[in-house]
Amino acid sequence: MVNKISQNLHTMNFWKEPKIRSLIISSLTINIFLWLYIIFNFLGVKDFVTLHYNIFSGVDAIGSWSRLFIPVLFGLLILIVNSSLASHFYSQEEKKIVLILLDGSLLAQIILLLSVLLIINF
Repeated sequence: MVNKISQNLHTMNFWKEPKIRSLIISSLTINIFLWLYIIFNFLGVKDFVTLHYNIFSGVDAIGSWSRLFIPVLFGLLILIVNSSLASHFYSQEEKKIVLILLDGSLLAQIILLLSVLLIINF
């Protein structure tokens, strides 16, 4: 019972830390923006779109616009897994690992944002 209470206390403190909260909210905001950006730009498009572009060989993947959601979904998975691991390590007082995980999650979202913007604007 005491162990369960201490875990709940660590979880509450995890969400109260401004740095942690800002990293998670920033990552989530970018991911939500990506979902909406793809929907508003491609909803109703029947043609194939560019899915991947390589500077050496040009366009190397085309397909349905709905396949643009796959990297964004992968980004959301990264966010969920890293946030869960960060919460676990926070309860063990491992602040550096927590920040590395959440910074990595934000970096992944930024890379996804750039890649989707480049693909869509190509």
